[in-house]
Amino acid sequence: AAPAPAGEQPKYGGVLKRNLQEGPGRLDMHQSVSYRDSQPLAAIYNLLVKIDAGDATKVLPDLAQSWEVSSDGKVYTFRLAQGVQWHDGQPLTSADVKASFDRIAFPPKGVFSPRQAYYAALDKIEAPDAQTVKFTLKRPQPSFVFMLAIPFSVIYPKHLLDKQVDLMLSPMGTGPFRFKEHIRGVSFTIEKNPSYFKKGRPYLDGMIGYVIPDTGAAEAALKTKQVDMIAPGHPTLAPSVRAAIKSAFPEIVVKVQPVVVLNSFVPNFEKKPWSDIRVRKAVMLTTDQRAAIDVAKLGDAAKGGFMSPGPWSIPLPDLEKLPGFRKPTEQDLAQAKKLLEEAGYPTGLKVNLLVRNLPDIVRVGVFAKDHLAKLGIEAALQIKE
Repeated sequence: AAPAPAGEQPKYGGVLKRNLQEGPGRLDMHQSVSYRDSQPLAAIYNLLVKIDAGDATKVLPDLAQSWEVSSDGKVYTFRLAQGVQWHDGQPLTSADVKASFDRIAFPPKGVFSPRQAYYAALDKIEAPDAQTVKFTLKRPQPSFVFMLAIPFSVIYPKHLLDKQVDLMLSPMGTGPFRFKEHIRGVSFTIEKNPSYFKKGRPYLDGMIGYVIPDTGAAEAALKTKQVDMIAPGHPTLAPSVRAAIKSAFPEIVVKVQPVVVLNSFVPNFEKKPWSDIRVRKAVMLTTDQRAAIDVAKLGDAAKGGFMSPGPWSIPLPDLEKLPGFRKPTEQDLAQAKKLLEEAGYPTGLKVNLLVRNLPDIVRVGVFAKDHLAKLGIEAALQIKE
């Protein structure tokens, strides 16, 4: 938890009002593919372990109060916190943790698990007693505890999973807040959990997220105090806009913190033309990441790879030697056009580009369309809710 500003002490009470650029699409976190689902939902749940908000290279206890790793790096044994209750009053046990990760790593028929591959090294999960859960791996995986801490890998109640209760309709967890109301496209409301196992928490009585897709409308709502804050990770407040808001409204706190944003161009490589690796290579060879940042992120981002800076990432000087991350050269463009010609597209081709209807994502789509045009690839933007 971030420390309170100097001279201030946390106070109990009040309902925090914030904007949501989108309402949650999937209320089942295990099946969600968007952080825009996790933002309103996260406070309903707990994880087994969680990433340290102040240092993304560290993992902290959450439902697990402690854990040990075997000398061969294959067995992780977790001890659960005492006195944890589900929002319906039933006690949390290791059976809930096992059922949750079984659902993610070994999903039953009808359950979509987008993070199943993260746990490919997992062999089995055991619950030897009510407070202990044991994960056995097929091979050592140094990042395994970080995989457990992924925000979507929340712990669900086994008694609801067994009854096949629709978690899309009534999300329930052990977290500091309980689900209250979801009006699709309008708002998402949660209320304080008076039985939360972390004593003294939470401070707020509740939170309401209002769905405000338009950036200008969100800024106006902040200035007129219809909302208390703009959602963390809000992607379109350029430095000049932040400075203007702060100048006009000195009481507003502006905090900038780095996050990892992955805006991807995802080809359907099961169909032509993307099934030909030469076409995909041509696009990668000529990608200019700095130009993409200037257009899609209004210049307010740092270059990077698929991992945040740290022990798992490629150092920036090495990354900038790779196609797609370095500045493309004339030779790159010539090689890309040659690859397209070899793939059977000497005069170009036409493709469809599916884009999510959010201002920052549409800018990514417009950039991609322009980028592809330089290769003779005509992309038709299909903007969808």
